[in-house]
Amino acid sequence: FFFLQALQMLRVAAKARAWQLAAARSKPFACSAGSRSLSTKEPRTEIDPNLDLYKVLGVSKGADYPKIKQAYLKKAAMWHPDRNAHTVELASRKFEEAKLALEILSDEPMRRQYDLKNFKSVFDLIKQRPQVARAGY
Repeated sequence: FFFLQALQMLRVAAKARAWQLAAARSKPFACSAGSRSLSTKEPRTEIDPNLDLYKVLGVSKGADYPKIKQAYLKKAAMWHPDRNAHTVELASRKFEEAKLALEILSDEPMRRQYDLKNFKSVFDLIKQRPQVARAGY
């Protein structure tokens, strides 16, 4: 029984790898980074300014920080552009939306502003936030 399960798993993995190779052959040459092209311009992702950030992460309005972070990690892993080489533009947009949702919903003052709808677009909330100097490399 276990041998048959292992054999089936190998078949599924072989099919998935064959699909990835076929998809890679049909694309023009790209660098080894996967989604990054050789040009200096990054692909521009359009994000809806009136985005429902709770829907993006799939959490309720009363969710606390650990739930928000867990939902973000799940969405970020699912929509990371390197994992979705076949749909780079969609994956980039969804990944950026999840990042924006975490940034706004994890900061209490910005979350209050978002909940009260005291903004024209979600990007205005980011601009209003005071810039803090961060230490690091």
